[in-house]
Amino acid sequence: MKPRVRLMSLWQRTSSRGTPYFAGYLGGVGVVMFKDDQAELKPGCEAVWNLYIEERDAEDRRPAAAAHARRQPAKRSKPLKTESPSGRFPSSTEPLDDPLDDIGR
Repeated sequence: MKPRVRLMSLWQRTSSRGTPYFAGYLGGVGVVMFKDDQAELKPGCEAVWNLYIEERDAEDRRPAAAAHARRQPAKRSKPLKTESPSGRFPSSTEPLDDPLDDIGR
């Protein structure tokens, strides 16, 4: 299996109409994912989910380092690998807080 790096976590929620969706944060961006009930499913596909991003309001933002410092460290049976075999990923365990405003330019 190729090495994996967790980009973010999404929390499953339920709307006031009873529709499930996922929500989370990626740096200064809010992320939501909704099921597309009108999508044409390909063979072997169970569902299609559409992912949307939106800029967070300034009062909703917490500095990533401060949020990381408040978290309790996960209990792991093995030491956490912080660098990929190719050395392409940063060795720091701090979360990345890279703005996305240059995507698509």
